Amino acid sequence: MAKPFMRNLILLCEKCRMKGHRTMPDKLRFLMLRLGVVVAVSGSFFALGCRALPFRPLRPPEELSRREVIEGVAARQHFFSSVYDTRISLRVVEEAAGGRERHPLVRGILIFDRTVPGLRLRAERFGRNIFSLRALGESFWLEIPENREVVTGGEAAHARMPHLVWPAEIALWFAPPDWLGLTWDGTTMETTRADYVFEVTLEGFPLRRVSVDRRDLHITSITTYDVFGDVDTCVVLDRYGEVNGAVFPHRLGVSRPRPGFHITLQFSSPQFDRRFSESDFQPPARPGYRHIDLDRQP
Repeated sequence: MAKPFMRNLILLCEKCRMKGHRTMPDKLRFLMLRLGVVVAVSGSFFALGCRALPFRPLRPPEELSRREVIEGVAARQHFFSSVYDTRISLRVVEEAAGGRERHPLVRGILIFDRTVPGLRLRAERFGRNIFSLRALGESFWLEIPENREVVTGGEAAHARMPHLVWPAEIALWFAPPDWLGLTWDGTTMETTRADYVFEVTLEGFPLRRVSVDRRDLHITSITTYDVFGDVDTCVVLDRYGEVNGAVFPHRLGVSRPRPGFHITLQFSSPQFDRRFSESDFQPPARPGYRHIDLDRQP
């Protein structure tokens, strides 16, 4: 409809130019008036957005019981033994007193096996290896080729590397409801307009908060607390999609408010339940590299 209207307008303007009209004919004036009305209405909708339309809020789904929510989460979640993706993307944002620094986007490979438990994470940029992380249990080995350095440590050293993720964290983010504590006696559930919110405690101390979307019963966020009850890490799980019959969140947003780091980890083509062994997560020898043992440093 718009194309014939504009074509007629252009042809009429060309005829007027060829005939040498100094005043606008009635037909051309009518077409210009129609065009002005269309532009004005379009501009109003663009400026007002949804406020120019009648607002009809979506009605929240019927409220479920705690047992029904837990059963729904368990039915929709794929409890995989391993995840493997050769096309991940990773971005780290660091917030400090001086401002916010967005580190370059890197791509790479992620292998995680909860039965080992082990993690391999390789980050590349323009084909150049930025870093390689291998973690076996709580121990890790981080290779930084540009500096020719290898950084190692155990669980106590994790806090000094807030821009990385660890096997125990990933295992928790994809854990079934009973591992998350949703079925525990001390856990409470509150219903909000968008989510079912579980507060998981142990002997009165807060451990974590788990939010479940009311419409599709997917876990949308997991917040863990430190021993003082402050937020340690918050992960947001979104962009759920089906992979070989399993529903999986393709993007994780990991926030660590205390050190001021935010990690965005995005999956492209995850594969599940491949078999790995401890040898797949053992670090290779790097002769000539400087070794930094964080467990031995103050």
